[in-house]
Amino acid sequence: MKRIIILFLSIITLLNAQDLTGKKIYVNAGHGGHDSNDRPPINNAGFWESEGNLTRALVIETLLKNMGATVVMSRRHNRASDGVALSSLGRDASNQNCDWFHSTHTNASGGNSTLMLYSGFTNDPIINVSQTHFPGMLTMSNKMGPNIVAACQTTHYTHAGDYTFYGLGHNYLGVFRYLNIPGTLSESSFHDYWPNTYRLQNLDYRINDAWAIALAFVKYYDQPLPPFGNLAGIVRTKEEKTNYEYIPGTNDEYKPIDSLVVTLNPGNRVYYGNTTMYIDKYTPQWSQITTDSPIDPNNWAAVDNRYPAHDYDYYTNGRDNNHGYNRNNGFYLFDSLAYGNYKIVFDASGYWPDSTEITIDDSKFFWTLNWFLESSVPPFVKKATPENHEEMHPAWEPIVLTFSHEMDTSLVQNGLSLTPAVNLIFSWDENHKILTLTYVGDSLEVETNYTLTLDAGIIVGNRNQHLDGNGDGVAGDDFVLEFTTSPKDIYAPVITDYYPPRATRYGDLQPIISFTFDEKIDTTGGVRDKFELIRTSGEDITIPTDFDIYVVNDKTIVSLFPLEKLVRGNRYGRYVYKGIKDLFGNVISKDQGSSLLISEEIPWYSDTLNIESFGANSNNYWWKPSTSGSTINVLIGEKSIDDSVVNHCNGSNHSFKLHYKFDSSKSECFLREYLDTGTPPRQKKFNKNGILQIWVFGDGTGNLFRFAVDDPQGVGVTEVSPWYPLDFLGWKLIKWDMRTEAPGTWENVSDGTLDGQLEFDSFHILYVDSLGNDEGTLYFEDLMCLVPSVNAIETQNLPTGFALEQNYPNPFNPTTRIVFSVPAENHISLDIYNVRGEKVRTLIDNRYSAGQYKAIWDGRNDSGAPVPSGIYIYRLKTDVRTFSRNMLLLK
Repeated sequence: MKRIIILFLSIITLLNAQDLTGKKIYVNAGHGGHDSNDRPPINNAGFWESEGNLTRALVIETLLKNMGATVVMSRRHNRASDGVALSSLGRDASNQNCDWFHSTHTNASGGNSTLMLYSGFTNDPIINVSQTHFPGMLTMSNKMGPNIVAACQTTHYTHAGDYTFYGLGHNYLGVFRYLNIPGTLSESSFHDYWPNTYRLQNLDYRINDAWAIALAFVKYYDQPLPPFGNLAGIVRTKEEKTNYEYIPGTNDEYKPIDSLVVTLNPGNRVYYGNTTMYIDKYTPQWSQITTDSPIDPNNWAAVDNRYPAHDYDYYTNGRDNNHGYNRNNGFYLFDSLAYGNYKIVFDASGYWPDSTEITIDDSKFFWTLNWFLESSVPPFVKKATPENHEEMHPAWEPIVLTFSHEMDTSLVQNGLSLTPAVNLIFSWDENHKILTLTYVGDSLEVETNYTLTLDAGIIVGNRNQHLDGNGDGVAGDDFVLEFTTSPKDIYAPVITDYYPPRATRYGDLQPIISFTFDEKIDTTGGVRDKFELIRTSGEDITIPTDFDIYVVNDKTIVSLFPLEKLVRGNRYGRYVYKGIKDLFGNVISKDQGSSLLISEEIPWYSDTLNIESFGANSNNYWWKPSTSGSTINVLIGEKSIDDSVVNHCNGSNHSFKLHYKFDSSKSECFLREYLDTGTPPRQKKFNKNGILQIWVFGDGTGNLFRFAVDDPQGVGVTEVSPWYPLDFLGWKLIKWDMRTEAPGTWENVSDGTLDGQLEFDSFHILYVDSLGNDEGTLYFEDLMCLVPSVNAIETQNLPTGFALEQNYPNPFNPTTRIVFSVPAENHISLDIYNVRGEKVRTLIDNRYSAGQYKAIWDGRNDSGAPVPSGIYIYRLKTDVRTFSRNMLLLK
């Protein structure tokens, strides 16, 4: 204890060189209490944001006070009574004549970056009460944000003004609303990103974050940085991967090591990963707890049970005494290291110790040293395909063995035997951990018992340790795998489904043409020339298409993507030619085909609103399903942008992938995939006169899907479409015609009517035990709203000239019909103007073949808002001439 106290006093002395005397800083630990606004645990890692914010704020206070600053704290406890109104914080800071206000938080939904917010517009901070432009808030953000990235190992840093960030053009954040002093808010990292959720449960991780925030004030007030540095890192093992989500390209896919011991010399400082090293260093903070607190000042982690639930304090994380410490994060910290050379030794039970050296100098304050340790347990087989005693292993499928460690490949080959004997082909992954066995002759014998043996006396790996065949942690016993192969398949592939379906008039001009086979087909020799789309109306014309093949649920889906729009009323043939075979060589011996009729009743569209094309940045627009409070009983909800399943019709390179798993033991399972407010797709407005549609790549789960749209002008906050079954494989176009299909019902949310301007809200997926599977993967492309305005009118003879008829009825309220004639293919635009010559609405802007057409105007402008009574001019413009007429809207 004496050593720790002396160390703490020496740090205070060093920090006195950073003179913040005369500065008064207001520190707000975001949120408070354990209520619905406290950002409760979003995943099973179990982190409460208010607790992390409080400990971080208390350490910030310690550091700033040691530098001479006066610090005002918004709260010191985490009781329900500490969840005060946000607007009161700004008033409090201003009334106490503070120089700066800072609110510390962690973020949710969308990665693991660092965000700095300030009042005003992005790059133009404004003190909200006085409306004074204050660039210093941007300066502070640009000092604090990079500090946090360096301390917390987040992916990157961004900053924004709340006027811009929330898309309102005026103040949004309550903590800034009544400030008449400069203020900032840090969202240091993401508490719902699983690897970081665990790191946040380590007090030392939050302490390093607090250093980052405190030193930003040192930089801002032009004080010198302390003459030492902080060294932190994460220790992991590559032998095992995490079973929760991670950001691709980061090391978070590898399992962090618990019970870590890190030794630093000179100084013989030791970090124990299963405890919290710096409790005693910050004891002055914990001793300030009031006598009325349920925290025992002599045992600051203890909770007094006499206090009711949700109304107590504690300063680690995890409710019900689940304090976390270094659980599942592998984080360590040595702070306040004098400049010099150090040797670091990493050790943990079950791993080989390792060491390295590092030099700490004045080039930076935050030093990062991440490390990997190698497991010291003997190598064993982690997974085998087939499983032991499997009775129906397909004879043509490979045997795959996954080892715990890198193996000596030549010794494995020498020590492996398969009985009855088979000529095997050995293939290893680049890490020499996954062995794939295939066969000379492409298959094992069918309906045969096999035994695979790995001889532990021969096989070694992981620093020459012999194989642990039974996985008991002791080397030296053989691994034995017994299985039986299945009967042979003797049937050729069969097309079980066509999309669009047979014998239907299809209502889209650029459909994805799909063929579903009942088994996997052999694609090694190429099958592109076996599929063709031909227009058969009139002279046969081959339609150019892109081509893709998918395997879903052991079935093959072949899709053709027309590269041009098909023609209304025309018939097409989709052909599959003989020669396609399955993996056993069973060949389709006859050509097959099915006709496709494109409906002549497909409307012309006055507006094609591309709400979301799901580009490379779209993952930032959508919440993780678990973030929405409406999502219930979802065990896995993962979203990402994918480039392997795309709609080639529009030249797309990406789709939106959603993988989910419901808790099938629960009576109700519901997933809401929410589109974040303030994002570009949210700015796309439409109304009930459109058709909402999206391409969905399904996997046949049988679950239910629907759209949800925000309806701010209605009684219901959000309206929903009917449910559509996800009972298909491959691509399908799902449409909600809001003109004719009545909205569905969302209990206590919707009112069943669509009013005024709408914006997209979310997708919903419902698990119905009797219908669906509890796990599935969907891909989404091209979320659009199409506004029909023109329908062809059947006539016996084609028009001989252009004509624009008087609208009917006239006067009208609220809709009227406009009929026009086109003698030959032309580009047609039909626009509505008011008497001041201002364009109100574009009804048509497209090419039309010869014919007579009708358009409907609903008395709304391009934004979907009703226009006032009065005279309006409708103008038809062709390639040849322009026509105009007047009409009267009376309300």
